[in-house]
Amino acid sequence: VNIVDGCFYRHAAVIKLLTEELAQSDSNIQLIYRERLASRTVDSTKKFIIKAGEQGFYRTNLSPRYAAFSFASIAMHPISLEPSALKVAYDIDYSELRSEKWLEEITTYLERMFTA
Repeated sequence: VNIVDGCFYRHAAVIKLLTEELAQSDSNIQLIYRERLASRTVDSTKKFIIKAGEQGFYRTNLSPRYAAFSFASIAMHPISLEPSALKVAYDIDYSELRSEKWLEEITTYLERMFTA
């Protein structure tokens, strides 16, 4: 969680730009993402979830498709919002997403979602 958290927040500006491009149906970036990166990323995430289940880290009854989608939703949604929208919609300051309290909270959610 720490590694993923750090990576996403270090590259938040790039992720935001990509999110905006991916929202445009005529974007070349969207086409390439859909055809290449998204499917490979999802496949890798599903394989990781399955392997973690086999090794006893995660529940074995998880749907790899739904688990990968849930993880991506949790990881990407907070940083895909404008900081002002995050504040208005959720009453969360962008800086809170880098706090120990948020990291503890999200770790708890993920552990409850994936572990037995």
